[in-house]
Amino acid sequence: MIVVNNIKGIIFDLDGTLVTSSLDFRAIKSEIGCPEHEDALKYIHHLPSPELRTAALQVIHRHEMNDALSAQWMPGAQEFVHRCLADNIALAIVTRNSMQSSLIKIRNNKIPINQLKTREDSPPKPDPTALLELAASFGLAKSQVMMVGDYQYDIEAAHNANMVSCLIHRCTYPDNKKPPNHQFSGFAEMSEYFFNPPSQQGTLVWT
Repeated sequence: MIVVNNIKGIIFDLDGTLVTSSLDFRAIKSEIGCPEHEDALKYIHHLPSPELRTAALQVIHRHEMNDALSAQWMPGAQEFVHRCLADNIALAIVTRNSMQSSLIKIRNNKIPINQLKTREDSPPKPDPTALLELAASFGLAKSQVMMVGDYQYDIEAAHNANMVSCLIHRCTYPDNKKPPNHQFSGFAEMSEYFFNPPSQQGTLVWT
């Protein structure tokens, strides 16, 4: 079982965390007219008409559906998920993707996680709503749940929900943002830390 910080539930991001992704966000933003420095979903939300918002979302959906067909497990992710399930750790996925494209990735890779929240279900990360709803569905305190992701929105969502945050795959993280509680090169390192911690490790001191 996970012994660090009494973690009893884990919420995973999907793209770039559990499965690979080839989404070209620069190309997507260019196609919908979103400035490169802006968040695409926030940009779409503020478009001046329903027709423009629908058209832009259709562009994103097309890219996501194409990407979904080639997504595969990230190295070590499948083993880590099955280890968590064997130890009765509650699991869920929160993604900014559409429900349809997310289900394709989950079904094609036989990801054994039943709880899924997409941008159709809750405000997208870094909004903490989906994370808080899942913690409640787990029946766990927020401090017992960890958000695992590969991007700053995942970490910001965890901080906003007062949950433990974990950055996976050593992704670049802005220096001016509150750092994650944990950071690992991949699932093998993460598994070793959480499931086989050295006796002298003790309780993690949050930063």
